[in-house]
Amino acid sequence: MLDQNESKLTVTPARKKMPLDVRIVAWLGLISAVVAFLFVGLLISGLAHIPSGHHRPILFGIISLASDLSLGIHTFWVGAGSLICAYGLIRGFKFGWWLTFIFSINGICDSLLIFSDAQVVATISICFSLGIITWLLYRRRLYKIGRNPETGK
Repeated sequence: MLDQNESKLTVTPARKKMPLDVRIVAWLGLISAVVAFLFVGLLISGLAHIPSGHHRPILFGIISLASDLSLGIHTFWVGAGSLICAYGLIRGFKFGWWLTFIFSINGICDSLLIFSDAQVVATISICFSLGIITWLLYRRRLYKIGRNPETGK
């Protein structure tokens, strides 16, 4: 026979709920991915295109995109990367923290490369990336980044 206290079942959530700031940043990553995928759709449909003679430097200026197809492929992978980063952040995975950090550093470098062509967009992108990097550094303990294995701090 079960005691009255033993008959009550307690249900624990399968995963802990992440703090509000983590969920906000993950939603921003999701929104960024949706916008990227919409832009890819515009490139594929022919409604958007790169002006002739225009080159878009990416990956720290190593590669230059000059066609709609190459820009579409790059934008698709950026959107997919944003989805992966958002998933990693919301689930509390270290790879999500690191990928978001790397994407933000790359975003700053790419924004500096297009600064002469689009100053307002580049400035907003740099500020956004710096904000994400600052937030990541503030939240590094949540993702167990930079912990000393001996002391656990």
